[in-house]
Amino acid sequence: MTAILQYGDRAAREVSMRAGGTYANAAAITALVAADRSNGMVVFNIATQMAWIYVAASAAAAGATVLMPDDNPATGRWLIHATGTGLAAGSILTTHLDGAVVMAGAGAVGQTGVPFVIHVPVVAGITGAADDVLVTDTVPLACRIVDVKCVVTTVGAADTWTLRDAAAGGGIALSDAISVAVAGVIPWGVTALPADLVAASDIYVRRTDDTTDGAVVITLLPV
Repeated sequence: MTAILQYGDRAAREVSMRAGGTYANAAAITALVAADRSNGMVVFNIATQMAWIYVAASAAAAGATVLMPDDNPATGRWLIHATGTGLAAGSILTTHLDGAVVMAGAGAVGQTGVPFVIHVPVVAGITGAADDVLVTDTVPLACRIVDVKCVVTTVGAADTWTLRDAAAGGGIALSDAISVAVAGVIPWGVTALPADLVAASDIYVRRTDDTTDGAVVITLLPV
């Protein structure tokens, strides 16, 4: 038969035995005395963003995944509560950006990362090689262009902008030719792309007329 608790003392005691709170670093955790730790208690190390669980029966040697209390008990160790390298406070793991999320759908399983955006002004009269504007000569990582928008300020009748991976109209097209005949935000439109890029790739905007200007906004997805 299970009785309903009428008062909070027992419940509070049970919670305190399991939820040990947060500590600035490992030294603060190992400094906890016997009276302040109990079997199954979980504490959190703020410095590494990792959780530790106290196992009263453990006699494991101190190491990367085992913390020995400062009073050196025969048994009783803090064991790491999750595998992995952990994080410095406020940091982001590479795997958060380069394809850690597995996506399932339409009969296929793939991987995606966190999209990032490149914005570059396109200034009238800056021609470069054959009316090219360099967006970047160092794409930071392997990625796929998933969206392009032209923000057109100065229009040109029958003029277009096209993304390419080399100057002077060389290389391959990374987008369709986008009409800049009207002002405003002009979307990419229908295309057989997206285009994949390796790390350190170049991206150029090739204009049919260098008097047109505005900006280009490119969304890329790490692959």
